[in-house]
Amino acid sequence: MVIQNLNIKIINPKCIPTIAYENDAGMDLYANTDKLISISQFSTIKVPLGIAVEIPNDYFGFILPRSGHAAKGITVETGTIDPGYRGELCAVITNNTNTPYHMQPYEKIAQLVLLPKTIIKTFNFVDKLSESERGEKGFGSSSK
Repeated sequence: MVIQNLNIKIINPKCIPTIAYENDAGMDLYANTDKLISISQFSTIKVPLGIAVEIPNDYFGFILPRSGHAAKGITVETGTIDPGYRGELCAVITNNTNTPYHMQPYEKIAQLVLLPKTIIKTFNFVDKLSESERGEKGFGSSSK
């Protein structure tokens, strides 16, 4: 699917999102800070991203990590953005390493991906779910 136009409110002109390659799924987002931010080892902070977006009603947004940071132990906790939200986007950044991470001013820190939205109209509360091959096998159940 292609969204021809996405309304973006620029809160800080140094945080204009970018798309590196034509077929990239997400747009890169930048930390809205003019100072170096130190994230202590094994800690989490919230970082404003300098933009607000008007997500079309048939979509929702995900704030996701950048793979380069994740490979170094710096992750973005997944955040869902509903189409009605109009405030500044923020990323929740976790330093999963045993050394402080120093985030540079206006560093490319996260990405925004838009996905089609599925709407659940009602819940059908039942005493039992249908049988499946997997059943209740959970975490790690497919590994041998």
